[in-house]
Amino acid sequence: MDIEVEPETLSKKSHGNWVMVEIELPHGYDASDVDLSSIRLEGTVPAVAWPHEKKKKRHEHGCGHDHERHEHSELKVKFRRSEVIAVLPAGKHVPVHITGTVAGTPFEGVDIIRVIQ
Repeated sequence: MDIEVEPETLSKKSHGNWVMVEIELPHGYDASDVDLSSIRLEGTVPAVAWPHEKKKKRHEHGCGHDHERHEHSELKVKFRRSEVIAVLPAGKHVPVHITGTVAGTPFEGVDIIRVIQ
């Protein structure tokens, strides 16, 4: 899975409420097939069940006259910032792992963010 964690720089002193994660599902999977209760950050922090956002995104790729169109489904979920800060170490290149299941199939994605004290 392709994932994107926001913010890209997370301060451990931050008093914000949420860390957002956008999950882009591979072609053939739909965001409505994701088991929201299965989504975890670093294996322990659960995604907040509501609110979340589902959308379709079209991608065109190719060169010349051979353009291929793919429609991807995306899911945006939130995690409590205080819980995320508690499990991530400080560093310039901190991997953030997201796991869950879609249509009964396990998935995993990784994004790299900066975590500052």
